[in-house]
Amino acid sequence: MSLSINESELPALMRSNVSGHYVAWNYLHAFDHSENRAFIAAWRSFTGRADAVTNDPMEATWIGFNLWVAAVEAAGTTNVDKVRAALAGRRITAPSGFTVHMDGKTQHLYKPVMIGRITGDGRIVPASVTEGLVPPSPWSPWLSRSASAA
Repeated sequence: MSLSINESELPALMRSNVSGHYVAWNYLHAFDHSENRAFIAAWRSFTGRADAVTNDPMEATWIGFNLWVAAVEAAGTTNVDKVRAALAGRRITAPSGFTVHMDGKTQHLYKPVMIGRITGDGRIVPASVTEGLVPPSPWSPWLSRSASAA
């Protein structure tokens, strides 16, 4: 099980016969949802490559940017403290198709968890996807989830 190999890295690893190995992410390119198909199409259009692959860090960047834009619009300013307050509990439909949301205290996201299996042709296909969102587990022992954000 890898917590770090994603779709864009697989071509370089396929000589190592990683077929059948599993990965854990919050997003997989192969997740079949209308929002994901639109995300992939937009990326392929932008890159001009019909085979361009998306990955978890790309989705995380998309989520972060769009959450920030929504918070700035709600706050009516780019003032850090006001934007931070506007982020608390904010929800957005991510390319995965899940509506993720921001914990008000830790600024970590409630997201799905996906386990994928690496195929012989260099793809990662979903093997297991949580039915709902998983609460964040902040890296810092001094942060804890806010009860209101659950």
